[in-house]
Amino acid sequence: MSNEDLFLRIRAITHAIDALIPHTGDSISEDVNELSMMLVELVDEFDKNRKVKE
Repeated sequence: MSNEDLFLRIRAITHAIDALIPHTGDSISEDVNELSMMLVELVDEFDKNRKVKE
């Protein structure tokens, strides 16, 4: 698996987790929600930087 493929899989999983959290109700803590949002932001930032370098 190439680095590109690996990155795209991580990105897809990250966004899927972020999309699922609002639908889990009160069982997910504020900390998990915050970490998920941070992960999405970092992955998106990495993706933007990666595209600029291409």
